[in-house]
Parts: sequence; C-alpha cells; structure tokens
Amino acid sequence: MIKQAKIYVDGNLDATSTADSLASPNSTSTAPLYIGADFVTGAYFLKGKLDDLRIYNRALTSKEVFALYVLPN
Repeated sequence: MIKQAKIYVDGNLDATSTADSLASPNSTSTAPLYIGADFVTGAYFLKGKLDDLRIYNRALTSKEVFALYVLPN
C-alpha cells in the first residue's frame, strides 16, 4: 500500500509526499497521540499554530478540500 501525504494551503494543493517515512502509529499501541507531535520519538513538536483541524474517516478529494476552504462550516 502506498502511503501519501498531501498538504493544502488555502484550499489548494501545496505539496505531496510518498516517502516511506510516512509511518502510522501501531494500532495495538495504547500510547496517546497528539496533533503536532512526533509520535515516533516524541522529540519534535509543531512550532506554529493550527487555525482549523478536521479529522475524517477517509481521504478527501481535492475538490472536497477546496470546498471546505470556499464554503467553511
């Protein structure tokens, strides 16, 4: 399975990565996960501000991401 991360800025695709380093947490782990924290080592944290964060149970299409920017809920 190819893992892919896409970064959107103001509703537009800004960057894409298919690196093998896109790890996911072990599903059997009971350790908490934090938004903006490196769950592998716990040594890195986001140095910035999140204005809006939404979590879905599926990947959104580019059109859906853009619609969220144009027509915010």
